[in-house]
Amino acid sequence: MNIQATIQDWFKHSHGGSLMLPNGWFGRPYDNIHRLTSVSLAEDLLTVSLDDGWLILRFGGIQEVYEDQRDLVFSGFHRLDFDWKEYGNNELHSESFSAGVVKIVAIPGR
Repeated sequence: MNIQATIQDWFKHSHGGSLMLPNGWFGRPYDNIHRLTSVSLAEDLLTVSLDDGWLILRFGGIQEVYEDQRDLVFSGFHRLDFDWKEYGNNELHSESFSAGVVKIVAIPGR
């Protein structure tokens, strides 16, 4: 299965999950259920848009996307640019990471 299909299939069956970045949880654990808006892969750039574009993850050089237990795992990238807007005021934020692991963590009991 290719990377895009793996992501789409995971979201289809899990109905979303909480986001864990290389530096820890985005927000409180299990507080938000992020849903897939779109996914695209062009050359070595994987773009994952969540929550109608409020959260955008751009992975450069992504090597693996797989399901571990019930979580969706992104690993082996050489760069991650994460852009997100604050709910309520639309203020844009950006973070970059040069390595690590990103997970979309399934909500327990779902």
